[in-house]
Amino acid sequence: KFPARDRYLAWLDARVDAPPVRRLRFGFALVWALYDALDLALGGTARVWDLFAPTVAPVPALASLQAALLTSELLLLRGRFARLLLLLTAALRTVEACCFLRLNDFYYFSVTALLLACCDCERGDRSAHLWSRDVLRWQTGWIYLATAFLKLSPEFLRGDHLFVRQHYNLVALHWPYPALYRRCMDSMTCNAALSWAGVASELTVGVLVVTGRLRGLAVALCAGIHLFG
Repeated sequence: KFPARDRYLAWLDARVDAPPVRRLRFGFALVWALYDALDLALGGTARVWDLFAPTVAPVPALASLQAALLTSELLLLRGRFARLLLLLTAALRTVEACCFLRLNDFYYFSVTALLLACCDCERGDRSAHLWSRDVLRWQTGWIYLATAFLKLSPEFLRGDHLFVRQHYNLVALHWPYPALYRRCMDSMTCNAALSWAGVASELTVGVLVVTGRLRGLAVALCAGIHLFG
């Protein structure tokens, strides 16, 4: 009598192979462990948290929080007590976001860690929940779609944003752009073409990830977007 409800309940009960989800969890922990190690060593979050400080001095509370995150992520690489560690890292990252730096990436980390904690794929598990894997995929696709939609403005599509940002990097930060690319930077036509290409690529990636189609193309586009960035 209620086919939609029956399909929903079947989706909640469905299982998939656990190893791919465990590999995703391993990669997630590895990337963020590297991030936190560099952030702790170089004081990136501390510098942004207090832009007007004369020097970048260690912030004991922040440093302790980052050290706890790094330790938890390194332990997570082993695969034991994964659910407990994921819940712990989600809580620690939320504290970092709320108390020190309201960065979208930190909120993304917390949501993703909570979803991975729901996967039910500890080291010995052979299967994981399909719904948690699907939600992780849809979340990733939505991120690309949302960023593409936010760039659908005349200023961005004309290349204005890219022109300003790259010339700021060149003049203020002394980024060593190749001479050939600098000629492109000086051309609004080239900047506009790059802007349109970026938006089209992000829209395509979002659709492919949400639908689960053409994985090779999605990976290639992701690599191109982020390497260019």
